[in-house]
Amino acid sequence: VGGRAGVEDTITLAVRWRNRASGGGGAGGGEITTSEPKAGGRGGTGGVDAGPARGSFTGAGSSEGHATYTASWVAPKSDVHSQQRWFYLGSGGEVSVDQAHRGYTVASHGAGLASVNPLFWKPTPTAGRFAGQGCYGYLSFSRFVEAVTEIARGAATPRDFDASLATLRKTVASTAILEAGRRSLDAGGAEVALAYADEFSDEPIGFA
Repeated sequence: VGGRAGVEDTITLAVRWRNRASGGGGAGGGEITTSEPKAGGRGGTGGVDAGPARGSFTGAGSSEGHATYTASWVAPKSDVHSQQRWFYLGSGGEVSVDQAHRGYTVASHGAGLASVNPLFWKPTPTAGRFAGQGCYGYLSFSRFVEAVTEIARGAATPRDFDASLATLRKTVASTAILEAGRRSLDAGGAEVALAYADEFSDEPIGFA
C-alpha cells in the first residue's frame, strides 16, 4: 500500500475449511487449505474448539466453509487506528461485527473526525489518579504478568490459562494458517493443506 517495493504490508488469504458435524467447530478445525490470491504475505485467523462436543469433520453432517482473511501492517490516516471487522454468512443466518467503531466520535479543527475507543485505554487521570485499570489494553498486560507470576511460583500451569489468554495451545491453529499462507505465497499461490491426526482433531500436526 504505497510502501517500499518488496515489503509485505497487506495480505489476503482464501481459506477452505471443514465444519464439525455437530456445528460446534471453529475455523481452525478440520482439513484447512489455503491459497494466496494476490500479492502479499501472511494473514488469517483460526480457533480451537474447547467445548466438549467432538463431532467429525468429514462424516455425515459435516460441511465445507470458505473464508477470506485480510490483514495489514499499515495504518493510513483514518477515523480509526485499525479497521477491525468480521462477517459470517452461514446456512441459517449471518453475523456482522464492527470492532473498529465503539460509538464514540470526536471532531476538531486540527485533527478532523475521529472514532475513539475509550474501552482500550484511558490515559487521562481521574481526580489526579490513573484510572485505566478497567480498560482491556491495560488488562491484556496485567493478566499476562499475573499468569507468568503464578506459573513461576508453581501455583498454575500454562494450560490453566488456555481459556483466558492467547496461549500456544489456543493459537496453534491460527499460527498454522499463517504458515500455510507463507508457504502458499512462496509457491506462487498454490493451495497448502493442513494435516490432522484424525477426523475429530482440531489441532494441526503438520502440512499434507
